[in-house]
Amino acid sequence: MILGIGTDIVSIDRIASSMESYGYKFIDRILSDAEKSRIKEPLLDSSNISYISKRFAAKEAFAKAIGLGIGRGINFNEIAITNDANGKPSLTVPGKEEFLRSHFTVDKFKIHISISDESKYAIGYCLIEGV
Repeated sequence: MILGIGTDIVSIDRIASSMESYGYKFIDRILSDAEKSRIKEPLLDSSNISYISKRFAAKEAFAKAIGLGIGRGINFNEIAITNDANGKPSLTVPGKEEFLRSHFTVDKFKIHISISDESKYAIGYCLIEGV
């Protein structure tokens, strides 16, 4: 059973501008501790901007899929996106599983996530499945 779906697209230039204006304060608000460990200097390197843009879009898509938005029980930096050895992304919300089970009134769920970018945009898609 599908519990929620969400999608988001973000301008990579908009994320770059936020990084220029707010630096690590912006990164601390958006990325989990594990994700922050992947950021290398210089901060405004295009690979960092792409990395953060994709995660921002995916986390927004997740927020839409749960139907609560950000800040109503889950913050951006509490959502962790990792990639397996083949590059497949996965999204977890460590410590918030019980909150999500209660919200969806299910015992088990699975989060599916897809992220991509092209020169000017990053996109995230999320599907939450009750299992």
